[in-house]
Amino acid sequence: MRRQLYTVTAALLLLALTNYRNVIPQVTDIKYIKPALMIGIDRAEDGQGVTVSLLLHTDGNTNSSMDTGVAVSSNSGDSTNSSFVHGTAKTVLMALERIRQSTPYAIPTSSIECFIIGEGAVTDDLEHYIDYLSKDNDLRLTSRLFFTKNATAKDIIASINQTEAGQALDAFGINSGITAISYKLEFITFWETRFEARTCAVPVLTLAGSDDKVHAQADGYAIINNGQFAGYLGTDIARAYNLLTNKPLHSYIECELPQGTVATVLEHAKTNVQFQWDGDTLEKIILTARVTANPQEVMGRTSMDPDTVAFINMAQSDVLRRECEATIQFAQETASDFLGIGKQLRLKHPYRWDKLQANWPDTLAQTPIEIQVQARLQHVFDMQ
Repeated sequence: MRRQLYTVTAALLLLALTNYRNVIPQVTDIKYIKPALMIGIDRAEDGQGVTVSLLLHTDGNTNSSMDTGVAVSSNSGDSTNSSFVHGTAKTVLMALERIRQSTPYAIPTSSIECFIIGEGAVTDDLEHYIDYLSKDNDLRLTSRLFFTKNATAKDIIASINQTEAGQALDAFGINSGITAISYKLEFITFWETRFEARTCAVPVLTLAGSDDKVHAQADGYAIINNGQFAGYLGTDIARAYNLLTNKPLHSYIECELPQGTVATVLEHAKTNVQFQWDGDTLEKIILTARVTANPQEVMGRTSMDPDTVAFINMAQSDVLRRECEATIQFAQETASDFLGIGKQLRLKHPYRWDKLQANWPDTLAQTPIEIQVQARLQHVFDMQ
């Protein structure tokens, strides 16, 4: 017993003399834990590396600047609950490590809810910049994915840092409200699509506002085809993508009438895909979109008689048809099947799909596509 006591005492003395902190794990005070909410990845300004930006959740006591070698900023005011840090290195992993080593915080990344990839990274070599996101075990593959347009991911996150982070995350859902432009995309969905359809539409963020006060907002979609950037679907035709892929529209159209202006809210849409064949040769693709809308506001003395309703239906159909035609033209010019027409062909005609699959992008680009839009106004009795 006495010998065991001597052994334990000697061991404790040895630990004390050899810096025990490197031997026994230390507990981190919770005030030094700053979970990351967003991660942004950009091509470095010199084009030779990667800039990683993090939006951190804090307790409001973060200093506005620190001499750490890594840029750190925070909101101002008593309600501060997020801070912004960024660092540059050759790889995403080393940039993250540089941030962690240069700040006094423990920064867990398992709480990240948004991946934001800068325009420079998207147009340069997307696979190179997102490889880390698919392999880090701490990151959630269900996090939302965004690309940027006319802005870097660093700029987007810095603008979010000037607002409430939680409100920004909710706004990026873009799944409610009558002006929805683009819909959320989980990173895992994007990653799986790369191997199946080889093309995908990714929601885009941009900066809006004046120089002294900017904010991030949705700006349509970026199209990725075979791992390469193919172009942008702007806000003027983004809802056509939502319509043709059976996503809720949550959008509005203003119809000019002789008696005044009628604003209608597009509610539900269903697009059907049909194929016309000559033997095993695909002659034509026909897309039929049926849309229902509600009259939201009437400016002027407009009576909802049958002729007026028919005029509004025609006006809505024409607007949506032109937007759909522009979206289809973009898909054919870039040979990008982000509308999922090939998937419908595979489900409806699996035998013929086996023959067309190898050259489907070229077939899609060369096959005539007809779009028919039928917009119908409902609940007109509410406006009598």
